[in-house]
Amino acid sequence: MKRQLWALAVCALLLPMLLISCENQAVLPSDPSGTNATSTNATSTDAITSDDQTTEPEAPVSKGLLFQLGEDLVSYEVAGIGSCTDTDLFIPARHEGLPVTVIQDGAFRELTAITSVTLPDSILRIEELAFYRCTGLKKVTLSDTVSYIGAKAFMDCKNLVNVTLGNGLKNIDDEAFSDCTALKSIEIPQSVESIGVRIFSDCLNLSSIKLNEGLCTIGAYAFENCITLTEITIPGSVTAVPKYAFTDCSGLIYVRILDGVTELGQRAFYNCSALVEVTLSNTLTSIGEEAFYHCSSLSEIVLPGSVKKVGDSVFYCCSSMVGVRIEEGFADISAYFFQGCSSLKLITIPGSVSTIGEQAFLACRSLEKVFIEEGVTTIGVSAFKSCGALQSITLPSTIETIRESAFSGCAALTQITIPEGVTTIEKKAFAGCNAITELTIPGSVTTIAADTFSSCQGLKRVVLKEGIKEIRQQAFWHCSLLESVTLPASLQIIDYKAFAKCYSLTELTLPEGLTAIYSQAFAESALVSISIPQNLHDISSLIFYGCLNLKTVRYSGTQTQWKQLIFENGVFTACRMPITVTCSDGDIVYTE
Repeated sequence: MKRQLWALAVCALLLPMLLISCENQAVLPSDPSGTNATSTNATSTDAITSDDQTTEPEAPVSKGLLFQLGEDLVSYEVAGIGSCTDTDLFIPARHEGLPVTVIQDGAFRELTAITSVTLPDSILRIEELAFYRCTGLKKVTLSDTVSYIGAKAFMDCKNLVNVTLGNGLKNIDDEAFSDCTALKSIEIPQSVESIGVRIFSDCLNLSSIKLNEGLCTIGAYAFENCITLTEITIPGSVTAVPKYAFTDCSGLIYVRILDGVTELGQRAFYNCSALVEVTLSNTLTSIGEEAFYHCSSLSEIVLPGSVKKVGDSVFYCCSSMVGVRIEEGFADISAYFFQGCSSLKLITIPGSVSTIGEQAFLACRSLEKVFIEEGVTTIGVSAFKSCGALQSITLPSTIETIRESAFSGCAALTQITIPEGVTTIEKKAFAGCNAITELTIPGSVTTIAADTFSSCQGLKRVVLKEGIKEIRQQAFWHCSLLESVTLPASLQIIDYKAFAKCYSLTELTLPEGLTAIYSQAFAESALVSISIPQNLHDISSLIFYGCLNLKTVRYSGTQTQWKQLIFENGVFTACRMPITVTCSDGDIVYTE
């Protein structure tokens, strides 16, 4: 009995010691020896407790991922999905005691089951194609330590809706988020210095983009075809808006380009058909070709005087454009600059513009008034052609050249004053200007080019000043109301059909210095009488063809000289006889 009591006493003493031993064993850390270089097998998230403190649970990590030792031998890179079956990926911060710093090229490429990715603070780089075409991916959260996102890293992630970029990000490479059609908004952190080519192109639901001060470079086509984007502000830290940056952003309404931006690239806002308001920076120095081509809702624009270089067709077919202010200092107006701006009514062109380019205002059908200030020297080919509502235009004394068809088809133009100093008026410059009634051409224009005033059917009176030497073919053809023409003594040549079909021209005196009249010069005109000088030595055939009213020709030479001049050349073909030629020594009467 005493032995039994002794045994019970010993057990009572040993039991507390055993309990303390078991408790201490329970809080020992797990053995880390179960991990290896290529994958993770176990992760603990249990709370660690002590008498003094409580620690939050460790962040969850995905198990089974593949890792590769980095080239620096002191970090790991995520190489692939390995045996991991998680749809929500949590990349671990460390592997085998070393930091995980990189997501390798194509690490999770085309893994459609992944729905979200969370990166730890250890990750520095996401390489190209890392999550390319992960079509199930919906959410990406990047830590502030990520400094680089590679080309096409998240391209074609069709269901990616939520992207949070870290504040340590520096560079986003080409097409990183291209074709992410579900992405709705994005903010580029202030830390980002450059974003690549086509970075958000074809993100069809991207309606909000915030670009922060600090961004320096935007790649070409960066936001092309972001059709739901409604507004954009380009910070002044960006030196250039690149070519095609916002091409086909058909929902874009407001654009603000802040001071600091110097270059607007080719087709930067091409075909942004909903664009209503654009504010350009006062530091802008160049605007590229077709920058606002077919922005059909754009109604007003102020062009800063800082701009010194412009491409062609900048505002081509901006059909709602009604107000344009071009500030002094602005460079030349290039070819097709406002072509097809069918609502534009008034334009003032400052003297800093030396040249108005080819077809610059072609088919601006509502344009009524144009003021061209002193300093402009050249009006280009078809610059104002077919501006059917144009009523008045003021040309400065600095104008030297009016190119081919410059005002052709301006049917409402009632008055034009061509200043002294103009040296060249090219063919068809004013053809079809039916409302002009009177015209004086200064002597600085030595040649009236072909068809210059053809079909000016309201023109009644023309005065050509001393110095003009040639009137080329069809220069005044079909000016059906022309009744008075004053020709200078300096005139030497009247060319083919120069005054043909002038149905109201009844009398004309040709100057003594005239040396040649070419075929059909006065054909089908209303001439009743004409005076021809003795010095004329070349009369081509048919010069009076079809002049049914012609009765008298006064020639200052002799009969012999006249006959030698017109020898068998059919001068009076299709005229109604008789016609009398009065020479210095008598009359010659033609009866047939």
